Amino acid sequence: MHNSHHDDEQRKNVEYFAAIRALQHAKKKHVAFAVQAQRDYDGSLDEKSPLKDHTISFHTNDFIHIHAKFNSDWWIGRIVRSHSEFGFVPTARRLANYMVSLDDPAAAPPKPEHQDRPRGIWEPPCPYTVVPSSRPIVLLGPTQQHSRLTQLLHLALREEILKYFGRQIKYIKSDIGSGQQSGDRKGARWLLGLRDAEYDRGQDEHQEVELIMRMTSKLHLVLVDSPHIHTPDDVQHLPLSPIFFLIRVSDNKFEMVIEENGLREATWRIISYLEKYIHALHYHPKEEKNRIKCITKSQGVQPAYIALLQQCYTNCTTTITPFHKKIEIPITRGVRQGDPISPNLFSACLESVFNKMSWQHLRGDEDDENDKANLLPGIRINGQNLTHLRFADDIVLVASNPKAASLMIQELVEMCGKVGLRMNTNKTKVMRNKFASQSPVNVTLNNVTTCIEEVNEYVYLGRLLNHNNELEPELHRRRRAAWAAFNNIKNTTDALSCPRIRAQLFDSIVLPALTEDIRAQSEVRDPLLVIKKKKLGWAGHIMRRNDGRWTRLVQEWYPIGEKRPVGRPRMRWSDSLKEEISLFDGNHLKTHWSTIAKDRMAWKAVIRDHIR
Repeated sequence: MHNSHHDDEQRKNVEYFAAIRALQHAKKKHVAFAVQAQRDYDGSLDEKSPLKDHTISFHTNDFIHIHAKFNSDWWIGRIVRSHSEFGFVPTARRLANYMVSLDDPAAAPPKPEHQDRPRGIWEPPCPYTVVPSSRPIVLLGPTQQHSRLTQLLHLALREEILKYFGRQIKYIKSDIGSGQQSGDRKGARWLLGLRDAEYDRGQDEHQEVELIMRMTSKLHLVLVDSPHIHTPDDVQHLPLSPIFFLIRVSDNKFEMVIEENGLREATWRIISYLEKYIHALHYHPKEEKNRIKCITKSQGVQPAYIALLQQCYTNCTTTITPFHKKIEIPITRGVRQGDPISPNLFSACLESVFNKMSWQHLRGDEDDENDKANLLPGIRINGQNLTHLRFADDIVLVASNPKAASLMIQELVEMCGKVGLRMNTNKTKVMRNKFASQSPVNVTLNNVTTCIEEVNEYVYLGRLLNHNNELEPELHRRRRAAWAAFNNIKNTTDALSCPRIRAQLFDSIVLPALTEDIRAQSEVRDPLLVIKKKKLGWAGHIMRRNDGRWTRLVQEWYPIGEKRPVGRPRMRWSDSLKEEISLFDGNHLKTHWSTIAKDRMAWKAVIRDHIR
């Protein structure tokens, strides 16, 4: 019999594997072309994606690099943004039809009877604009392009930018732009060859746009020098979407406003922006591993251990078994939660960040003692500046005023970004005493300035701190935690009649919640862990006996010829050892706990792993 459901499942399985292979192969290809989105698209809502978890969502005016074509409905590419991953992008026809059906399903265009039928009024607008692979760079201002001041300023900036980027940038002197047309149309209307001149100019612009497209095919930056571009509107009719740098004039159409008076400062602002843009243009799959390698080397780790770490995180795969067929999926990102090496690598990264941060720019004015004291990082304690407290990822920065705090946080964000760490602004809080200024503390992430939330208290290392140093809120918090722990065992204690057992439950569950940090400082051991350790030690001692005692014989005795009683068998203490400590390969038992316990050193290692 023909099983259509089985065929559908098999077809979906084949398409799923083909999509994974195509996604991996596309990462090795160069950029085929680039598009700019003209509409928003949420990939999580599209049910027809080859891989729903790898469908790219984008907003209007986002730039997308297309690396390969998967089929007639899907491309494979990535958004031009730092740390963006590859995914599936709908083609222009697929996205246009999807948007029409999403806006008004009843107004969807009917399917044509013939493929060569001419397009009708139902043809949807194109949701993409084909643009260069890297956006051209245009300098504007501070006055008109034909001004002597502007020409000299642009010449100096161009020389510095071209010198800094070297082979990564190209320079082209072009005549694109409609600035000349707007100024010469009135005097040229009476000419007989006006239409021919406009046609020739359009042809020249088209050829120069194609030239810029070819120059950006290898993801080079292109610096365009045109005397006819005075405003962004002069190239609005061309599919270029350039990056505009305007000097001393503010407008929301420009990428950056250069207001510095010095040549070095103005050039450095442009170079910093273009460095970030180059980083966003290229895909960096091994960047995280290279950063970890450099950090561990700077921490004094021996090269042999670094090579071992690289081997552990190179070609890492995980195996899943859908439809009774094993599939190896590569893990392309770095360390993750649950990795035993991850905490050490994280601490090494953070240590490297703080070793490079001296906050030298917060030293203040050397001639002004008041300014120097106000901008000095941290607070003075016994002749030393206390700038921060650090325990794992719980970091406290100490500053004398909000301005210094903003600068310290901003440098911390920038330095962490260089090693792949990101600050969560939702979890970052500001607490100040009554002597501090009420100015806000701001931080800029991804060109977005955020005001950090201010609080009167927060929990640090298990202790509630407040600006008045009051203990009453901390005592209330401890009591609430103790009552919550007591309510979790209330049903159990109500069912027990033995006061000794009830007291033991109270001491082992409620008291730790009430006296958490006191027990940690006094190094009081958890009674449950002590009981578990003694249980495991006694189990190993029994299995190593060779004198024929009944305790060992009971563990190995198997009733032959006896029938299993009706109902579920009772839980034995050895059953928990079988589930927790025995080694399994999938669902098949590989090594029983009793076999491991016969080796004393191996059993001690098992106990250390379970009591840790």
